[in-house]
Amino acid sequence: MAVLRLEFPQLSFDDGSLEIGRFARAPIRLYPGFLLVAGVLTASNWWLHPGLAGIALFLIDFLTVFASVLVHELAHAAVAERYGVAARRIDLYIFGGVVAFDTPPRTMREDFAIVIAGPLSNLALAALAYALLVVVHGGLPELIARGPDFEPRIMERALSFALYLNVALFVVNMLPAFPLDGGKLLYLLIARRRDPKTATIVVARLGLLLAFASYLLLLVTAIVGVPIWSPPGAQVNLEALLAAEREGVPYY
Repeated sequence: MAVLRLEFPQLSFDDGSLEIGRFARAPIRLYPGFLLVAGVLTASNWWLHPGLAGIALFLIDFLTVFASVLVHELAHAAVAERYGVAARRIDLYIFGGVVAFDTPPRTMREDFAIVIAGPLSNLALAALAYALLVVVHGGLPELIARGPDFEPRIMERALSFALYLNVALFVVNMLPAFPLDGGKLLYLLIARRRDPKTATIVVARLGLLLAFASYLLLLVTAIVGVPIWSPPGAQVNLEALLAAEREGVPYY
């Protein structure tokens, strides 16, 4: 059974990453871009909740982002390990996380199980956060209210953030586009019934549509002063589409 070992971070001067531990033989590396994104997602606590409460919320939410993404990638690696597919490395970088494997899964069924394990882990974390909110508060708290009782509600706010974050990670990762988990799952389903080239073309076209919608959302929200961006990107889907249509090369 593979064992997770978290260690004192070791800095790599080649790429600025931190090796923070290992899952079996696979090093877990944390890149500066990930720290930047996690900071942006949680920095609002500094000015919305001044004082020690804001600092505490920032630290808790920052660790929540780190833990949620790490658990997602570890779920991929753990299920793969059960099928005899060893993880070579686990990276947390600006666009989330990725697991590199030594060998591909032997069957599509195994591949499907490995891929879906990541999003399901975030769904499980969201369910856990909601269950704890029910215990602590009786449900989702009124997050806008401020007053003398703010300090005791730090845990409620932190759990709410964990709930919304993991629901968002599940939804985004299940979008049918490359390189997201949802794109890989749809690819596997189509490839099983048709062929890899057709599967690549279908998913890449959906990915381009979703990328266009994502860029449009970014433009509109930037105009109103609250820019929101979500994967997928257009480049990886366009490259996959062109490779499949011109050369017959599937994405996987």
